Amino acid sequence: QYILHDTDIRSVVNELLASGAEAVSINDERIVSNTAIRCVGPVIMVNNVRISTPVVIKAIGDSTGLENAMNMNGGILSELRYYNFGINVQKSERIDIAAYKGNVTFKYLTPAKKEE
Repeated sequence: QYILHDTDIRSVVNELLASGAEAVSINDERIVSNTAIRCVGPVIMVNNVRISTPVVIKAIGDSTGLENAMNMNGGILSELRYYNFGINVQKSERIDIAAYKGNVTFKYLTPAKKEE
């Protein structure tokens, strides 16, 4: 038996983003630049929200390119399939991904002054 880890999910998200995904969500939690995908004991947290199985990862982008990237030999999904995870890759004409629900705060970033 193999347990799904936060690193597995992070690898899928990274592969999608590297393949041109413009928006990604995990169980309806929108992935943004400051999203944390981490393990807290036996629980995987995304944006400080506990996720449970089944894990549904959605991506918006070139559907053929994303599908090919997800199904490539030696990729993260081929590794997960090796461990008998029930992986299902589907293309869809329409994917809805909700907006990020958290706050984005910056400690050092400030808006640039508009040039006149």
